[in-house]
Amino acid sequence: MHDAQITPRHPDGTLCGHDLSSEAAAQECPGRAGHVLVCACGWTRTARRPARLVGFHRTHSVGARGGAR
Repeated sequence: MHDAQITPRHPDGTLCGHDLSSEAAAQECPGRAGHVLVCACGWTRTARRPARLVGFHRTHSVGARGGAR
């Protein structure tokens, strides 16, 4: 499977890098509206829930390898 990174997004589409474990950072964050997955091959997908992206990425990786093995 290709390596991939899932990052939360703000409502305006910008990436969220805030550590929401601290109260100050949570107050600076405009909120989260979903997540974006970026695969090492450049393929991207967005979804509201990170778990859904994991499934999409698994399917993408199988197809990129030429089918189930």
